[in-house]
Amino acid sequence: SVAAASIARNARAFHNAGSAAFSVLDWSRPLDAASSNLFASASIIVAADPVIDEASLRDFIALARAVLGVDVGRTRFPGLRYFLVAHKHQQSFCVSGYVAPSADARPAITHAEECERCLFLRSLL
Repeated sequence: SVAAASIARNARAFHNAGSAAFSVLDWSRPLDAASSNLFASASIIVAADPVIDEASLRDFIALARAVLGVDVGRTRFPGLRYFLVAHKHQQSFCVSGYVAPSADARPAITHAEECERCLFLRSLL
């Protein structure tokens, strides 16, 4: 994978022993046995663009709540230190109604004020 190749290429820069694992996770089954085993040894979870529609939004929020122990007041995974989420705004879903500043502009959402309109961000808060 790209991540494993990058780690191998930069191995000399790492001063402490460590390990990394990369896995695809089905948000709709957040805490099945396989994902629970992955989370049990994780100190960092990175979710890259986890939502594309309302169903995946509901599934991801359920996963995040379960992993972070929102409903029980403590995480099920005490070794977890970070839960990082990378998200690119999509005018077809999370920032509906976005209009580019001019007819010739690329359809990109780049201004910070657009983030406040993001359905995904509002759901995480």
